[in-house]
Amino acid sequence: MVKVCQYCGEEYYEVKNIPLYIPETIREIMRFQPRCSCLKIIEEEKKKKIEYEKKRELIRKKVKKYRDISLIDAKFLKSRFENDRYGENYLKFSKRYAKRILDEETFNKGIIFVGKSGTGKTFASSCIANYLMENGKSVLVINFGLYLNKIKREWAEAENDILNSVKLCDLLIIDNFGSERNTEFAIEKAFLLIDTRYRSEKPMIITSNLNLFQLEEKFTAKIRSRIEEMCYLIKVNSKDKRKDANSMFFKYIA
Repeated sequence: MVKVCQYCGEEYYEVKNIPLYIPETIREIMRFQPRCSCLKIIEEEKKKKIEYEKKRELIRKKVKKYRDISLIDAKFLKSRFENDRYGENYLKFSKRYAKRILDEETFNKGIIFVGKSGTGKTFASSCIANYLMENGKSVLVINFGLYLNKIKREWAEAENDILNSVKLCDLLIIDNFGSERNTEFAIEKAFLLIDTRYRSEKPMIITSNLNLFQLEEKFTAKIRSRIEEMCYLIKVNSKDKRKDANSMFFKYIA
């Protein structure tokens, strides 16, 4: 019976003069060999698929690692570009920014969103974070006040662990920067945190109720200089989304 390739249908050729000392079962396997390269191509595709799955698993673990130590709650997870009800220009910019991080490996420019409470700064940064995490990028989200509390309780070991993550993640987000009480300790740790990210040459997003002048007053000119060099300044001047949501609720139940 003629043996053919199950993929392309081409006949196998018969190998003559197989040494007699080779066991019969192996000789039968060796007797007919494909003329085509189908099996070789399929084997290579299998290897590529295995390597791809291994790479995806490593990326998934990396994303999960930073997600697990980040300040992420249910509200954060619901913050997505497709859930934007306002169509603000700063959100359109945020979406273009997120896509650029994916498209350009060496892109390292960050953003500082400044504006009053409730205007959507955290929503914008959360949308960027979720978009990037869904596309295999690692994001570390820090609330600076909670970060200070953690390293006060756990000291050097906790700080070293977090700073190492700050250095390695694809995107760092510092939320609500400048809302904590002003102390020498806060100033020292703020500079160390931002300078660590600065030296990694990777992007960082900051949200703050304070403008750059106020941040300089609260911290130092050196911290302001680092932020200005690293980040696009986006002023969020829209109306308070929280008040708007409350007014819609009261209108609904009235």
